[in-house]
Amino acid sequence: MDKKTLSHDDFIKRLSDVAEQKLGISQHDRGFKRELAKALKTRDSTIQRWFGKSFPEAEYLLKIYNSLGITSDFLLGIEDKSKSRPERLPVPILELADFVEVKEPIKRNDFINVPLVSGRIAAGRGIIVDENVEDWVIIHKSVTGKRRNLISIRIDEKEGMSMYPILSPGDIIIINRDDISITPKGIYAVRIDDYCTVKRLQKSDDQLLLIPENTAEYKTQIIDLRTNPKPIIGKVIWCSKTL
Repeated sequence: MDKKTLSHDDFIKRLSDVAEQKLGISQHDRGFKRELAKALKTRDSTIQRWFGKSFPEAEYLLKIYNSLGITSDFLLGIEDKSKSRPERLPVPILELADFVEVKEPIKRNDFINVPLVSGRIAAGRGIIVDENVEDWVIIHKSVTGKRRNLISIRIDEKEGMSMYPILSPGDIIIINRDDISITPKGIYAVRIDDYCTVKRLQKSDDQLLLIPENTAEYKTQIIDLRTNPKPIIGKVIWCSKTL
């Protein structure tokens, strides 16, 4: 890896260019750094440090991805988008399957495209999730409503049995990352150290209980919220069933 790959100037330019589009404020505006700090829920001084000569720590790289959709590989120059993948994946074209009768015309804006990330999510023992977008899931707005901070991922074929029969290996799930409030019947994507899993949740003081559906083969896991205060990625709002 050459020096240009890790150029701090390149890092700041990439971050500023994307943040400018996401936040709707010019990077040359006096309030740009403050708005960036608000979006990442961090201090102004942290942003000022980045615009000096330092790079963000790993926890902030994750915040940048979750808030702005920028991968750490792209920020640090490891990912050359012009060579490895297009700037944006082609927007899928809505087509109807054969022999489907439609009483009213289907409009393209009745559907939204949810990014499908590569890798898999566990519903048993944890696995590492690669959060690069590899495809899109087309879903009707009757499912998503006004929710827009959505991401989709496949349940792992080998480690996907703890939520069976509700979720099966190979299913695709959609996660609402804006919803982390715990409800009794909800299913949630949770991050534990370097991997992710899906479970029902129950909070007890400083402990978060991860409860499987398949209790015959899997045990309840416990997260200490004092050491891992924000483990919930979001609530599962939809799944496709494999047959």
